[in-house]
Amino acid sequence: MIDLDPQPTPLRHPFVDEYGDGWIAFFTDRELVHASVARIGLLVDANRAGVVPVIVTQAYARLTWPMLQYVGEFGAVWLVRGLDGGFVNGLTGVETSTIHDAVSQRTAPILGPTGALAANRDSGHSTAAKLVLLTLIVHHRARFETILGGALETLALPMTGSPLSSWGQFEPLPHEWDAQKLTESVRTQMPETVRYVAACGNAVGRLSATARVSRTEHGVSENLRVLVSVPTTIPVVPTIHTLFESLATEHQIVFGSAFSVHGRQDLSFGLASTGAPVPIAVLIGARAIRDTAINVANLAEELDAVSLGRPRTPSALLTFDQEPATAWEQLNAAASHFDPTLVARAMGFGATNAA
Repeated sequence: MIDLDPQPTPLRHPFVDEYGDGWIAFFTDRELVHASVARIGLLVDANRAGVVPVIVTQAYARLTWPMLQYVGEFGAVWLVRGLDGGFVNGLTGVETSTIHDAVSQRTAPILGPTGALAANRDSGHSTAAKLVLLTLIVHHRARFETILGGALETLALPMTGSPLSSWGQFEPLPHEWDAQKLTESVRTQMPETVRYVAACGNAVGRLSATARVSRTEHGVSENLRVLVSVPTTIPVVPTIHTLFESLATEHQIVFGSAFSVHGRQDLSFGLASTGAPVPIAVLIGARAIRDTAINVANLAEELDAVSLGRPRTPSALLTFDQEPATAWEQLNAAASHFDPTLVARAMGFGATNAA
């Protein structure tokens, strides 16, 4: 049978509304675009087919934090329809006339996946808030008794005033938080990379976290990206410092970082504008210090690093001035002392493997 279609679709899927050379697009009029089973399924299928998935929304649309993370991880493009018939990249603000041009001209947003944390143009949907972005790489031994989610449990209560309440692999989150059941679910799906989402919240503070769990040659890696709307009654910087000390003592943290950002209290994101996160602190875990032969004493002398965690296997905490320009200068100076690949992974800047 002769196929008369001059440009056959690169991926046959009921959600595909338009397609072109190396890309597929699906349109939505939803005000809140969350990481549903169907949407993430399409991103996964597109990734496996080697095509770029494009999400086209209206100008009023907002993406949840998990959906935003999946967009970045699977190399998707988020476009917002313009009044002139063109499109605006939801992460970078770059305007294009066609979807094809948007895919061809796509560039990484500021700070990679963190770029969409820039201040949003439309704040009418939710109260403006100061947010904290935490990125953690947690090492676990590949043992039956290993339990995932412990680092999230450690940070949820001090950062929001509430314990973790729910988890799942897609939104809305269907399960009440239970680290044991979460671990059992992940274990049945490995050795493939497994993703999960967790959340908690109250009237004044919220947390949304995405996790990527994968096997490594040394065990199991749990990569966390956590966005928190911190209650005004909680002092952010001192709480971060205390939290990192607890994490270094109670868990095997490889690297961690904390940034302050501006956004919405409900942790959703609309069309991005200018602005950038401000670094608060970086945690260099005992395992990273051991594997890279970092001299903790030198860090203390040269970068004012503070030793914390277990005395025999210390971690190092770097803190930064909260004036943005100075903070970034300090972070760049600190980064020059370490393997840039490890630093990028710790802060969420490195390339992700969507497999």
